[in-house]
Amino acid sequence: MTHGNAGITPRKDEMLAGLPRVDLGVEVGSIRTKFVKVGVALGAAGLIFFMAGARLFGLPALSARVLQFANPVAEVTFVVDLVMLPLALSKKLRISVGFAIRVSAFVFGIVLWMFSAIVCFVFWRYLGVFLGLICLGVGVLPVAFLAAALHSQWVLVAALGVEAILTLGAWAIGSALVESVRLG
Repeated sequence: MTHGNAGITPRKDEMLAGLPRVDLGVEVGSIRTKFVKVGVALGAAGLIFFMAGARLFGLPALSARVLQFANPVAEVTFVVDLVMLPLALSKKLRISVGFAIRVSAFVFGIVLWMFSAIVCFVFWRYLGVFLGLICLGVGVLPVAFLAAALHSQWVLVAALGVEAILTLGAWAIGSALVESVRLG
């Protein structure tokens, strides 16, 4: 596109001069923006899948079914994370390793959430699941901790704790790697 008869291509700021400016706090093409868009899309797709499955099969059956496939995936993901972690010593690979470990935190979180829903259901049936879901879906973990502890199932309490630490730890390590690249 040329500007007038001069044959000069207009600058980007001249082309956008008539449009209102919106400052979102991040650059439009930044990695963070892309990551957020992918995360929102995956979260929305997961929520739609989850709600449809919960409607058709019931939450406990759906959780058991998803956990049947997600648990082996999480095991493989954990091994892959351990293999990839030393690659973060290279500055060129650090951001890729960081993003991969952040994605693995989602896999671990799915396993944790589904396992917590099953623990809630086993001990307190639909009342436990309902109480967990009232807390915006995140509450199944504390309710599962409480149910397992009140039934003196300390192995389950430990398993839930280890899974929670794994999920949060993977997110923290991945975020730290990505931030280290961004900061310098």
